[in-house]
Amino acid sequence: MKIEVGATNLETDAGCEARILMVEEGRAYGVWRGSQEEHWIPHAWDSETGESVYSNMSCNLREKAPEWYENIPPEGVLCWVWDIAECRINAATDLIKDYMPTFSCPFVGVRVWRYATPIKPSECWGYKGEGK
Repeated sequence: MKIEVGATNLETDAGCEARILMVEEGRAYGVWRGSQEEHWIPHAWDSETGESVYSNMSCNLREKAPEWYENIPPEGVLCWVWDIAECRINAATDLIKDYMPTFSCPFVGVRVWRYATPIKPSECWGYKGEGK
């Protein structure tokens, strides 16, 4: 793993968000924070391996797995979709075929949606029509 300034695909091995501010002489300097933290914590890592240079702290870097909407297949992803954050209970379904991050409603299916999450296999059921 090569660490570069401005990389957005990195997190700590504990799943904390990390940002690289400077890379110099084999070290990457940056900050990290957990999901509940308000402040960023300065840190240094080996710029080739992502290992923490501090022996008393296990805060190694790893590449984040891509979000589901970063790799939408051509056939699309069947999702629960909704437009108002508090109204997920009234979610509809749509086949999401594109993601446009700069739009206020970035999920594109039959129409555009503000929020979407893939339907889990356990949430699906088969429909058996009356046989002919």
